[in-house]
Amino acid sequence: MAFSFDEKIVMHTHVEKTAGSSLVRGLIRALGKEHVYDTRPPDRPKPDSLDTETKRQIYVLTGHFHFGTQDRHFDRKKVYIACVRPPLDRFRSYYNFVRVRPNHPGYSIVAGKTFGQVVEDVIGGKNARINLMARTLTGTPRPDRQHVLANVEKNYALVSPHDRVNETLRALVPLFGAQIRRRDFHMNKTEVDLAEDIGELADQFNAVNAIDDELYRFVSDRYETWLANLPERLNSTATVAA
Repeated sequence: MAFSFDEKIVMHTHVEKTAGSSLVRGLIRALGKEHVYDTRPPDRPKPDSLDTETKRQIYVLTGHFHFGTQDRHFDRKKVYIACVRPPLDRFRSYYNFVRVRPNHPGYSIVAGKTFGQVVEDVIGGKNARINLMARTLTGTPRPDRQHVLANVEKNYALVSPHDRVNETLRALVPLFGAQIRRRDFHMNKTEVDLAEDIGELADQFNAVNAIDDELYRFVSDRYETWLANLPERLNSTATVAA
């Protein structure tokens, strides 16, 4: 069955520093900027305030929203996609990206601190940020392992490892009835990457983010199968808002 944006809308749950911006860039180039609606800019109207015609023109909704939280604003079936990355690798990239951007919402958390100090904060301090990918891809504040893996398998058409986003675009775009004209869509790469050795903190970080770690390994193991069955998954995982 051909994919129809009259019947379906693609929902991209974008976790920072997982190659989500690269995925969005590729979709914009293929589908047109007018059809990919990014909720991240602070001055961008939120989906609940959009009129019917504007919402009809949206083929892909993307942003830092959690699974299921935007479904009620669209009558079409929802097809979910996402990208993931090894949790410590993702957080290191986040730190390096944010620490040189004073206008970023997370700047106050990392400003003037080493990577090790920020890791200490996020695994046990007031700025704790635990299993962010799992929470985003389930819409659940405290997801358990079984729920996370089951939700990804059942409700996401495709979740991509961050380093395979180009393959993801090459598989998705033709099924959306569009063409892809570039080989590499990676963007938002960190200009200065401080590879600070944080010693035992790395093990502690991975331990408290064990669900995110397992989520990434599960995605990596299942990715080829999902790609092989992508046409069917685009239909079988589509859900209707309650």
